[in-house]
Amino acid sequence: MSVPQKVKKILMDTYGEVFLSNNELSKLTKAKRLAYLRLVFDYVTLYLNVHYPLRLVRLTVHLRPVDVGNYLQGTKLHLNNFKNVRLIGAQVIDSDGSTVNLIAQFLHFLINSLGQTPTKLLWRFYNNSPGEYDTNNGFSSTLSKLFVKYNGKPMSMNMIRHIVESHLIQSPTYAKLNNREKHDLHAKLLHSQFAANTSYNKIANRSTASEVNEEAPDFSYEPAPQPPSPAKPQTRSKTHYAVSHAFVDLWHLIEDEKSFDKHVFSLLDEPEQDFMRYCFIKCHIKSREFDSVYNEELDGVVKRLKMLQGATAIGDDNPDIKKEMKQLLDKLYEKGVFSTNYYTQFKRLMKLS
Repeated sequence: MSVPQKVKKILMDTYGEVFLSNNELSKLTKAKRLAYLRLVFDYVTLYLNVHYPLRLVRLTVHLRPVDVGNYLQGTKLHLNNFKNVRLIGAQVIDSDGSTVNLIAQFLHFLINSLGQTPTKLLWRFYNNSPGEYDTNNGFSSTLSKLFVKYNGKPMSMNMIRHIVESHLIQSPTYAKLNNREKHDLHAKLLHSQFAANTSYNKIANRSTASEVNEEAPDFSYEPAPQPPSPAKPQTRSKTHYAVSHAFVDLWHLIEDEKSFDKHVFSLLDEPEQDFMRYCFIKCHIKSREFDSVYNEELDGVVKRLKMLQGATAIGDDNPDIKKEMKQLLDKLYEKGVFSTNYYTQFKRLMKLS
């Protein structure tokens, strides 16, 4: 069962239907009403973003035409403002029947059951009150948390899109399309054909089994338990580095939202964490969350180095101290903490060979 269907089942089992009337809603206690509304908003958010993933633009979709914006008009979704619109151009997407039906029911619910006047497609619960999103900052994290809530594991928008692209590329009809048709198909997912194939080749077509059970076309994101493989363990090489889904998730989160998820970082193995740190330093990416993770590991090293530096400053010329300082300095330099200039000057100042 797909994650959106899980939420729908909870709604049906608990309340008898997905969208309650105003009269039915009024019979719920305040606590049950809040719990119900959260389920409804979670279901609609998950369904729209899983059924047809479109980066993080769903929450920017207006219900009336807007200049140079994203809006829904009838069954057509007009997308004029998204990350790579300059590359692939504005898109007009025809919504399928099930999506149109869900949107119509949801809007009817907002207007008639909640007495709201919606101007945007997606809604959320904030400070115990329903409302529209005013920004897409943090939405990828919100979506990922919904997967944790209902499926036990995080899943970002980028991973959802990677799964969809993977199924698309592996579908029997895909090989029969010409390049123009393939380009148009990927553009409807707000992705270039080149980026889609690069993503597929690096992630979906890895030599090891995927960490996510990809069921086409239902897109059920529940990992299936698998017995240990008798094959020899995977090794990393200079020519092939099979990064984890978590690594790709975190990288796109940083690239798309300029944010950092400490939980996803903790899912990386040690080489991936080291490489991520190296990339952050080289790209001058700064965030409080990253700094805290980074410093938790290296703060002790820096403090020890400063203590040893202080010891030499008061005349302690013990060669063992110099040796340890050199080792610590080398470690920090390799981790990208110190620049080459600082590293060279420090060694010269402390007379470290």
